[in-house]
Amino acid sequence: MTIDELRLELEKIIGGLNSSGFKAVPVETREKLEKLGVSANEMGMKVGGHLIDNLVKVIKAIQEGKSNEGSGSIRLLALEFYLNKISGGDKIENL
Repeated sequence: MTIDELRLELEKIIGGLNSSGFKAVPVETREKLEKLGVSANEMGMKVGGHLIDNLVKVIKAIQEGKSNEGSGSIRLLALEFYLNKISGGDKIENL
């Protein structure tokens, strides 16, 4: 898997999460995210792997009633920002 393939897969999943919410995430999607997290770590993308792992953990917590949608949204936003940065997005404003 290449970085671009990883990014495209994550973008697809993120699009689905944005439209369906966190409570409706199927097990297959969580498992795919876990595999993508492992792939990211193997490619040396430690921050990306960490962000993906955090997202998976919060999805599980939300589905178990131990966390809320806001927590998931924060982790999803962090992953989106990271993906934008690795894709060379030129719309990132220096804060």
